[in-house]
Amino acid sequence: MAKPPTEVLKKYYIIKKVRGHGDDHHGGAWKIALADFYTTLAMVFFVLWVAGTVPEDKLAGVSEFFKQDVKQTYNAIKLDANGKVLSEKNTQDDVSAAKEDAKDNEDIKEDKPNKETIIAVYNQLSKELDKNVAEVILAKNNESIEIKFVADLLFKSASDDLSPKSIKSIDKVGLILNGKGLYAHVYGFADNRKMRPNQKFRDNLNLSSARAMAVVNHINTIKHDNIFITMHADGALNPIADNNTRAGRKENRRVEVYITLNSSPPREFWKRIKK
Repeated sequence: MAKPPTEVLKKYYIIKKVRGHGDDHHGGAWKIALADFYTTLAMVFFVLWVAGTVPEDKLAGVSEFFKQDVKQTYNAIKLDANGKVLSEKNTQDDVSAAKEDAKDNEDIKEDKPNKETIIAVYNQLSKELDKNVAEVILAKNNESIEIKFVADLLFKSASDDLSPKSIKSIDKVGLILNGKGLYAHVYGFADNRKMRPNQKFRDNLNLSSARAMAVVNHINTIKHDNIFITMHADGALNPIADNNTRAGRKENRRVEVYITLNSSPPREFWKRIKK
Protein backbone atom coordinates (compact mmCIF):
# COMPACT_ATOMS: atom_id res chain seq x y z
CA MET A 1 0.00 0.00 0.00
CA ALA A 2 1.54 3.39 -1.09
CA LYS A 3 2.34 6.04 1.51
CA PRO A 4 0.75 9.42 1.17
CA PRO A 5 3.16 12.23 -0.03
CA THR A 6 4.94 14.05 2.70
CA GLU A 7 3.82 17.66 2.98
CA VAL A 8 6.58 20.22 2.84
CA LEU A 9 6.10 22.71 5.57
CA LYS A 10 7.36 26.27 4.92
CA LYS A 11 7.86 28.76 7.66
CA TYR A 12 7.64 32.47 7.07
CA TYR A 13 9.35 35.02 9.32
CA ILE A 14 8.12 38.59 9.44
CA ILE A 15 10.58 41.15 10.83
CA LYS A 16 9.11 44.45 11.83
CA LYS A 17 11.34 47.39 12.63
CA VAL A 18 9.90 49.71 15.18
CA ARG A 19 11.27 53.25 15.37
CA GLY A 20 12.19 54.52 18.77
CA HIS A 21 10.41 57.43 20.30
CA GLY A 22 11.65 60.73 18.85
CA ASP A 23 14.09 59.25 16.29
CA ASP A 24 12.71 61.52 13.60
CA HIS A 25 13.81 64.57 15.55
CA HIS A 26 17.22 63.48 16.80
CA GLY A 27 20.32 62.57 14.77
CA GLY A 28 24.07 63.23 14.87
CA ALA A 29 23.84 66.95 14.03
CA TRP A 30 23.26 67.99 17.63
CA LYS A 31 26.67 66.58 18.55
CA ILE A 32 28.42 68.84 16.03
CA ALA A 33 26.51 71.88 17.27
CA LEU A 34 27.35 71.07 20.86
CA ALA A 35 31.04 70.65 20.01
CA ASP A 36 31.09 74.05 18.24
CA PHE A 37 29.45 75.66 21.27
CA TYR A 38 32.01 74.23 23.69
CA THR A 39 34.88 75.27 21.38
CA THR A 40 33.60 78.84 21.19
CA LEU A 41 33.11 78.95 24.93
CA ALA A 42 36.65 77.70 25.50
CA MET A 43 38.05 80.41 23.18
CA VAL A 44 36.13 83.11 25.07
CA PHE A 45 37.60 82.00 28.39
CA PHE A 46 41.07 81.82 26.81
CA VAL A 47 40.86 85.41 25.53
CA LEU A 48 39.65 86.61 28.92
CA TRP A 49 42.56 84.83 30.60
CA VAL A 50 45.12 86.39 28.21
CA ALA A 51 43.62 89.85 28.71
CA GLY A 52 43.95 89.41 32.46
CA THR A 53 47.69 88.72 32.17
CA VAL A 54 48.48 91.92 30.16
CA PRO A 55 49.92 94.77 32.29
CA GLU A 56 47.63 97.71 32.92
CA ASP A 57 50.00 100.27 31.34
CA LYS A 58 49.82 98.47 28.00
CA LEU A 59 46.05 98.26 28.20
CA ALA A 60 45.99 102.01 28.87
CA GLY A 61 47.75 102.68 25.58
CA VAL A 62 45.26 100.56 23.68
CA SER A 63 42.38 102.31 25.45
CA GLU A 64 43.71 105.77 24.53
CA PHE A 65 44.13 104.68 20.94
CA PHE A 66 40.45 103.80 20.58
CA LYS A 67 39.35 106.99 22.37
CA GLN A 68 41.02 109.32 19.85
CA ASP A 69 39.26 110.92 16.88
CA VAL A 70 39.26 108.88 13.69
CA LYS A 71 40.53 111.89 11.69
CA GLN A 72 43.65 112.16 13.84
CA THR A 73 45.55 109.64 11.76
CA TYR A 74 48.95 111.14 12.38
CA ASN A 75 48.33 111.43 16.13
CA ALA A 76 48.00 107.68 16.71
CA ILE A 77 49.19 106.55 20.13
CA LYS A 78 52.46 104.63 19.99
CA LEU A 79 54.05 102.39 22.58
CA ASP A 80 57.71 101.97 23.37
CA ALA A 81 59.51 98.67 23.83
CA ASN A 82 58.17 98.40 27.39
CA GLY A 83 54.58 98.96 26.32
CA LYS A 84 54.33 102.51 27.70
CA VAL A 85 52.69 105.34 25.80
CA LEU A 86 55.14 107.62 24.00
CA SER A 87 54.97 111.32 24.67
CA GLU A 88 53.09 113.61 22.31
CA LYS A 89 56.36 115.23 21.28
CA ASN A 90 57.84 111.93 20.13
CA THR A 91 54.67 111.15 18.24
CA GLN A 92 54.75 114.50 16.46
CA ASP A 93 58.40 113.94 15.55
CA ASP A 94 57.46 110.64 13.95
CA VAL A 95 54.67 112.36 12.04
CA SER A 96 57.10 114.98 10.72
CA ALA A 97 59.51 112.26 9.61
CA ALA A 98 56.69 110.44 7.81
CA LYS A 99 55.72 113.63 5.98
CA GLU A 100 59.33 114.20 4.90
CA ASP A 101 59.54 110.64 3.58
CA ALA A 102 56.36 111.19 1.58
CA LYS A 103 57.82 114.38 0.15
CA ASP A 104 61.01 112.54 -0.84
CA ASN A 105 58.92 109.92 -2.64
CA GLU A 106 57.17 112.67 -4.58
CA ASP A 107 60.55 114.11 -5.55
CA ILE A 108 61.64 110.70 -6.81
CA LYS A 109 58.52 110.48 -8.98
CA GLU A 110 59.27 113.92 -10.40
CA ASP A 111 62.82 112.78 -11.25
CA LYS A 112 61.53 110.14 -13.65
CA PRO A 113 62.65 110.71 -17.26
CA ASN A 114 60.29 112.68 -19.47
CA LYS A 115 60.25 114.43 -22.83
CA GLU A 116 62.66 117.08 -21.58
CA THR A 117 65.11 114.28 -20.73
CA ILE A 118 64.79 112.89 -24.27
CA ILE A 119 65.43 116.32 -25.82
CA ALA A 120 68.48 116.92 -23.62
CA VAL A 121 69.93 113.50 -24.50
CA TYR A 122 69.27 114.13 -28.20
CA ASN A 123 71.17 117.42 -28.08
CA GLN A 124 74.13 115.70 -26.41
CA LEU A 125 74.16 112.81 -28.87
CA SER A 126 73.93 115.13 -31.87
CA LYS A 127 76.88 117.09 -30.55
CA GLU A 128 79.11 114.20 -29.45
CA LEU A 129 78.60 111.50 -32.10
CA ASP A 130 80.52 111.49 -35.36
CA LYS A 131 78.01 112.14 -38.13
CA ASN A 132 79.99 109.87 -40.45
CA VAL A 133 79.45 106.94 -38.08
CA ALA A 134 75.94 107.48 -36.75
CA GLU A 135 72.79 109.40 -37.61
CA VAL A 136 70.73 110.75 -34.69
CA ILE A 137 67.00 111.36 -35.22
CA LEU A 138 64.53 112.84 -32.72
CA ALA A 139 60.92 111.64 -32.95
CA LYS A 140 58.25 114.22 -33.68
CA ASN A 141 56.54 113.56 -30.35
CA ASN A 142 59.86 114.04 -28.47
CA GLU A 143 59.43 110.64 -26.81
CA SER A 144 62.22 108.68 -28.50
CA ILE A 145 65.57 108.94 -30.26
CA GLU A 146 66.87 106.80 -33.11
CA ILE A 147 70.62 106.25 -33.52
CA LYS A 148 71.44 104.58 -36.82
CA PHE A 149 74.94 103.10 -37.13
CA VAL A 150 76.23 101.98 -40.52
CA ALA A 151 77.33 98.38 -39.98
CA ASP A 152 80.23 98.64 -42.43
CA LEU A 153 81.75 101.35 -40.21
CA LEU A 154 81.14 99.35 -37.02
CA PHE A 155 82.32 95.93 -38.20
CA LYS A 156 84.39 94.27 -40.86
CA SER A 157 82.64 92.13 -43.46
CA ALA A 158 80.82 89.13 -41.90
CA SER A 159 82.34 89.97 -38.49
CA ASP A 160 80.96 90.99 -35.10
CA ASP A 161 84.19 92.63 -33.85
CA LEU A 162 83.72 96.35 -33.23
CA SER A 163 86.12 98.70 -34.97
CA PRO A 164 88.13 101.20 -32.86
CA LYS A 165 86.27 104.12 -34.40
CA SER A 166 82.87 102.65 -33.55
CA ILE A 167 83.92 101.88 -29.97
CA LYS A 168 84.43 105.58 -29.29
CA SER A 169 80.93 106.39 -30.52
CA ILE A 170 79.33 103.60 -28.48
CA ASP A 171 81.26 104.75 -25.41
CA LYS A 172 79.74 108.20 -25.80
CA VAL A 173 76.24 106.75 -26.06
CA GLY A 174 76.70 104.81 -22.81
CA LEU A 175 78.16 107.79 -20.96
CA ILE A 176 75.38 110.14 -22.10
CA LEU A 177 72.69 107.66 -21.05
CA ASN A 178 74.33 107.12 -17.67
CA GLY A 179 71.91 107.83 -14.81
CA LYS A 180 69.09 109.04 -17.06
CA GLY A 181 66.76 106.09 -16.40
CA LEU A 182 66.07 105.62 -20.12
CA TYR A 183 65.70 102.44 -22.18
CA ALA A 184 68.04 101.50 -25.04
CA HIS A 185 66.69 99.05 -27.63
CA VAL A 186 69.49 97.69 -29.84
CA TYR A 187 68.45 96.20 -33.20
CA GLY A 188 70.72 94.33 -35.61
CA PHE A 189 69.95 94.16 -39.35
CA ALA A 190 71.60 92.60 -42.39
CA ASP A 191 71.18 92.40 -46.16
CA ASN A 192 69.75 89.37 -47.96
CA ARG A 193 72.98 87.94 -49.38
CA LYS A 194 73.76 84.37 -48.32
CA MET A 195 76.78 83.67 -46.16
CA ARG A 196 79.71 81.74 -47.60
CA PRO A 197 80.41 78.25 -46.20
CA ASN A 198 83.78 79.29 -44.77
CA GLN A 199 82.43 82.32 -42.90
CA LYS A 200 81.90 82.49 -39.14
CA PHE A 201 78.11 82.82 -39.21
CA ARG A 202 75.80 80.49 -41.08
CA ASP A 203 73.14 83.08 -41.94
CA ASN A 204 72.29 86.77 -41.72
CA LEU A 205 70.08 86.35 -38.66
CA ASN A 206 72.97 85.01 -36.58
CA LEU A 207 75.23 87.77 -37.90
CA SER A 208 72.77 90.54 -37.05
CA SER A 209 72.21 89.01 -33.61
CA ALA A 210 75.94 88.84 -32.86
CA ARG A 211 76.46 92.44 -33.97
CA ALA A 212 73.60 93.74 -31.83
CA MET A 213 74.92 91.77 -28.86
CA ALA A 214 78.41 93.21 -29.41
CA VAL A 215 76.99 96.73 -29.06
CA VAL A 216 75.00 95.73 -25.95
CA ASN A 217 78.01 94.07 -24.33
CA HIS A 218 80.19 97.11 -24.92
CA ILE A 219 77.63 99.47 -23.39
CA ASN A 220 77.50 97.15 -20.38
CA THR A 221 81.28 97.34 -19.93
CA ILE A 222 81.00 101.07 -19.33
CA LYS A 223 80.45 102.11 -15.74
CA HIS A 224 76.81 103.07 -15.89
CA ASP A 225 73.80 103.43 -13.64
CA ASN A 226 70.11 103.02 -14.36
CA ILE A 227 70.44 102.06 -18.05
CA PHE A 228 67.95 99.47 -19.31
CA ILE A 229 68.96 97.64 -22.50
CA THR A 230 67.10 95.22 -24.77
CA MET A 231 68.57 93.35 -27.75
CA HIS A 232 66.82 92.37 -30.99
CA ALA A 233 67.92 90.75 -34.26
CA ASP A 234 65.94 91.07 -37.50
CA GLY A 235 68.41 89.61 -39.99
CA ALA A 236 67.31 90.49 -43.53
CA LEU A 237 63.83 91.54 -42.40
CA ASN A 238 62.62 95.15 -42.54
CA PRO A 239 65.10 96.55 -45.09
CA ILE A 240 65.20 100.30 -45.58
CA ALA A 241 66.72 100.15 -49.08
CA ASP A 242 66.82 97.95 -52.18
CA ASN A 243 68.86 94.79 -51.64
CA ASN A 244 69.36 94.44 -55.41
CA THR A 245 71.94 97.24 -55.42
CA ARG A 246 75.27 97.49 -53.64
CA ALA A 247 74.36 100.85 -52.11
CA GLY A 248 71.04 99.48 -50.89
CA ARG A 249 72.64 96.42 -49.29
CA LYS A 250 75.16 98.65 -47.53
CA GLU A 251 72.35 100.74 -46.10
CA ASN A 252 70.48 97.66 -44.91
CA ARG A 253 73.52 96.39 -43.01
CA ARG A 254 73.07 98.48 -39.90
CA VAL A 255 72.63 98.61 -36.14
CA GLU A 256 69.91 100.85 -34.74
CA VAL A 257 69.57 102.01 -31.14
CA TYR A 258 66.24 103.41 -29.99
CA ILE A 259 66.23 105.50 -26.81
CA THR A 260 62.80 105.54 -25.15
CA LEU A 261 61.06 106.35 -21.88
CA ASN A 262 59.78 102.79 -21.38
CA SER A 263 60.45 99.20 -22.37
CA SER A 264 58.42 99.38 -25.59
CA PRO A 265 60.00 100.41 -28.93
CA PRO A 266 58.77 103.78 -30.25
CA ARG A 267 55.80 104.23 -32.56
CA GLU A 268 58.08 105.30 -35.41
CA PHE A 269 59.71 101.87 -35.44
CA TRP A 270 56.41 100.00 -35.65
CA LYS A 271 55.08 102.33 -38.34
CA ARG A 272 58.15 101.74 -40.48
CA ILE A 273 58.14 97.94 -40.33
CA LYS A 274 54.43 97.84 -41.22
CA LYS A 275 55.03 99.61 -44.53
